[in-house]
Amino acid sequence: EWLEEGGATLHPSLTVRPSAAGIRGLHATADLKEGEELAVVPRELWLHKSNAARSRVGPLLRTIQAQASRLPKHTSLLIFLVHERLLGADSFWAHYFEWLPQRYDELPLSWPPERREALLARHPGLGRWLHHEQWAYAETEFDLLRRVVFDDLPDLFPGGSAALRAAYDW
Repeated sequence: EWLEEGGATLHPSLTVRPSAAGIRGLHATADLKEGEELAVVPRELWLHKSNAARSRVGPLLRTIQAQASRLPKHTSLLIFLVHERLLGADSFWAHYFEWLPQRYDELPLSWPPERREALLARHPGLGRWLHHEQWAYAETEFDLLRRVVFDDLPDLFPGGSAALRAAYDW
């Protein structure tokens, strides 16, 4: 519905529904011919840096890019997503976010500390890589963004530390 209202089209023989495993996706209800157009999604409905730049946080993102050019390329989109998640139902993207998984239990990055520790104990090599390369990076990145961006702009990033952390972790 949200996609259709935004001008997206979907082949009439495709439907969006959960699979037997409960994972939402596109499913064919009839045979499709090679070369048929299956979906058209206007760029305005993409989670893309150009849409982030046109958003309420766009001026902030331009300032950050100009002053901190060494930040990873994903930082602008991450800040945009945190802002939009904190808006909740008021976000243009709310219907899209509702469609996405709300938790990613299969990804070690989203595991609670005790489960991470169990992985470290069972697989020290993999655990070291995950700890140093992924978990520590995510913690450092969040702390930096919280101190330098989020805490200073509560009108753009409302809700306090717990809400910020939940939006970032998502």
